[in-house]
Amino acid sequence: ELVYRGPNVMMGYAMTAADLAVGPSLQELRTGDIAQRQPNGLVKIVGRASRFSKIVGVRIGFDDVERLVRASGGVGYVTGNDQAIVVGLASGEPEAVRQNVSVACGLPAHLVVVHRLTDVPTLASGKIDYEAIKKAGLEMAAVQARDGQLALGARSVAKLYSRALELPD
Repeated sequence: ELVYRGPNVMMGYAMTAADLAVGPSLQELRTGDIAQRQPNGLVKIVGRASRFSKIVGVRIGFDDVERLVRASGGVGYVTGNDQAIVVGLASGEPEAVRQNVSVACGLPAHLVVVHRLTDVPTLASGKIDYEAIKKAGLEMAAVQARDGQLALGARSVAKLYSRALELPD
């Protein structure tokens, strides 16, 4: 993680004039950015420390998945939790992205939620609102799961396992 120390470390975002009156209170800034020092001495930001999930024992970095989506010709914003990866897709083919992410991450496809974004949500700071993307994706997945369970009806336990594990009967 990139940690910055210096005389110009500030206290974070100021929302009111009173926030600015507090003055400096930090000696170092833990940025949350993952960085690499380059051979020329410069620092390159390569990701975020907290942007990952651990699903069925597999650590999945959201920045890595975003690069995979771009390499597949799409534009997506990736978030999730320890149950699913959520891709808010601004452009690209949702099912192809879902399959590519599933294979690359070694996850069953039903653990990769891809939903189309009409507008990319942002915070007041202008940064991507990953929490809004995650919430919308997980709500969509919950509706689809509920509808899928209703469609399964009284199928056998073997059929349910087959579907969950994406294996033939």
